[in-house]
Amino acid sequence: MRAFVAVKIPDGPSLYRPLEGLSAAGGLRVYGTGDLHITLSFIGEIGQERLRDVSDTVERAARGIGPFDITVGSLGSFPGKSGPRIVWAGARSGGKLEMLAERTAAELDEGGIGHDMKKFVPHITLARARDERGAPSASSVIERYSGTDFLTFTCRRITVFGSELTPSGAVHTPVSEIAL
Repeated sequence: MRAFVAVKIPDGPSLYRPLEGLSAAGGLRVYGTGDLHITLSFIGEIGQERLRDVSDTVERAARGIGPFDITVGSLGSFPGKSGPRIVWAGARSGGKLEMLAERTAAELDEGGIGHDMKKFVPHITLARARDERGAPSASSVIERYSGTDFLTFTCRRITVFGSELTPSGAVHTPVSEIAL
């Protein structure tokens, strides 16, 4: 099973307009609001027997942090604006997300649990291009919402997810939730 650690974004109407705009732009697989999250650490393939270890590790990383506010806004894209392959919304937390991601990585290392070593950039993936050349039609939507805040919410827990790849996309299932 593939696994990752994330903050789930509350389901609600605040992201409907940008998601609808991306969907209308065409050439993108747009995620539903119920699937949106901020990945703190991608673990990848791991045996079912190690999931408890992952949860325990994340619980240690979260100790003493407590609930904090996250503001989601300002669309952007990877690799650039002219042919976006991934469209994202930024996430700001006054450094709390970065601290939580750093502590999670350190605890995973300490526990001997492999994970993606990429530098953490707080964002929510909203859509992916269906074609490797990207989706230039999405550029105007990204520009329209580049300075817009969509929502602020209080993060009270982080989640360890299992992820299964299917022909219609990944299916994420919560394995455990860790209170902050």
